[in-house]
Amino acid sequence: MKENTNKIKKTAQGMTITFGLFSLFMLFVGVVSPLVDMFRRGEMLETLFFRYIGSIICALAVFAAFLIMILALHTIAKVGNPFSDKNIKTFKLSGNVMTYGGLFGSMFSVFSQNRLGDAATVEMYGLGFGLIICGIVVVMFLELLRYGSKVQDELDTIA
Repeated sequence: MKENTNKIKKTAQGMTITFGLFSLFMLFVGVVSPLVDMFRRGEMLETLFFRYIGSIICALAVFAAFLIMILALHTIAKVGNPFSDKNIKTFKLSGNVMTYGGLFGSMFSVFSQNRLGDAATVEMYGLGFGLIICGIVVVMFLELLRYGSKVQDELDTIA
């Protein structure tokens, strides 16, 4: 049993580093890169704001969701129990952040497209829609995991 707990801790530590690096990458690609592009072009700030706001919201949602996952993985790495209700709620929160971030990012992209007229908005190839789907899948999976955790707790109390 101790060997399995150590494997879980080691895996959680590795995933913490992986999610951290990926969240920094998304922050750079989704937020810093468009801001640098805005200032490099020297166009009117309002036009550039509306052009990039949808993709920036989506990238910030991914960054926030991954930070939440990092916190949960750090807790798992310390404790070694991934099936606690607190961890499941934390991961579910990250799924909700992805879903709503994708929804609001897509809504702002559509609003911006209508406001700008001929100028195209930067939507990062459907990142908003992908975030919505990914967030829903994460939340559904975690609901199944929560149910399985409750069934396991009931079986442990019976036995």
